[in-house]
Amino acid sequence: MKKGLTEIIDIICYSACANTDDQDKILNKALNAYTDALEMCAILSGDTTSVNKAKECFSVVDEYVHEFTDSAYTPHQHRELIILTCQKCNEELEKLAALSTSSSVSPDATEIAIENCQVAVQDLRRQLIQHTLTSAAELFGSNVDTGLLAALKSSAQEGETDRVDNISSQIRDHTDQIQEISKQLQHVAPTDSFYIRVKYTANYLLSLTELLLSSAEVYSSHGVSKAAAEGYSTMADSWVVLIGELAAAAEELQESLYYRP
Repeated sequence: MKKGLTEIIDIICYSACANTDDQDKILNKALNAYTDALEMCAILSGDTTSVNKAKECFSVVDEYVHEFTDSAYTPHQHRELIILTCQKCNEELEKLAALSTSSSVSPDATEIAIENCQVAVQDLRRQLIQHTLTSAAELFGSNVDTGLLAALKSSAQEGETDRVDNISSQIRDHTDQIQEISKQLQHVAPTDSFYIRVKYTANYLLSLTELLLSSAEVYSSHGVSKAAAEGYSTMADSWVVLIGELAAAAEELQESLYYRP
């Protein structure tokens, strides 16, 4: 029966994982495009065309940075630091743009301006990754999900429906926070495969959460039913596995950056 329930979970949740049309709409790719544009500025000595292209690319970075920080779970100090760093990038780019329209500017001045833009965007990238990994470590290291599941199971076994409802609300809030961290992991994804892995897992988790809570509700109403107990157990086990997969992805990203030569 447990195998059958697992197959049902896969079928129900698959639709939530099928769409990756927004794969290119991530911050890391926008940062890469802007970095490439700055390299072209260096090759073309900061001419107007190359600088305008860099400004076009940076406008996308700026949009995604604000989307990245627009989360109730992003600490104010983190949000402020990232926004200030993004503004620094814009300031350095505007200085480069001013030089590109000047009739008398030395090659050295242009080179320094481009280097300043590159340093600023490297700092921005570092801030984004540092925030994401710090938030992920705090969230996944708290073991909140383990405590919530234990409380949910205990309440369901005792038939305490009001307590089941209360804990279910907490689990939804916890899942929402995981979704926000997962979105930020997608934004800093170093590869397409990493992005797809996190996106699929997070979407799967979101769908599974409602199945988990529904099974807990049934369990609390039919505590003596072996089928109800087994159904809840299957959902809970799958939920823990998915959270563990997201935590593992964050740890692997941390390790890949730490050990990068």
